[in-house]
Amino acid sequence: HASFYIYYKRFSMDGFVALNPVSYGINSKTKSRGMEGEITASYKLSSSFTLKGSVRWPAGKLVNKTYTDQGSYHAYSRLDQNDRSLRVIAGFSYYIESKHQPKYRRKKIPQSNESGISIK
Repeated sequence: HASFYIYYKRFSMDGFVALNPVSYGINSKTKSRGMEGEITASYKLSSSFTLKGSVRWPAGKLVNKTYTDQGSYHAYSRLDQNDRSLRVIAGFSYYIESKHQPKYRRKKIPQSNESGISIK
């Protein structure tokens, strides 16, 4: 898995490329073949409104093979995804900020007159 993040003033871009070769569970092992990546671009129009666009692309056929072994129970499953397609996503986000500020209490700090450690 590799990822990046860059920004300049109001513009930002991030992305990743992922390969998931092997993952392990308590009693199982999953082998995967396939790769995918994503790039997301954002432009901040104001302090609370942002436009976003994203492209996610899969590369090749995705194959997941899972082997489960627990005592006398043994299982094998295989998932093939042949028709994976490019996905384009566009959207926006709006951040609503409350004008009410919470009041914080200063917690009482215990005070001690002792200094150092004494052994009796």
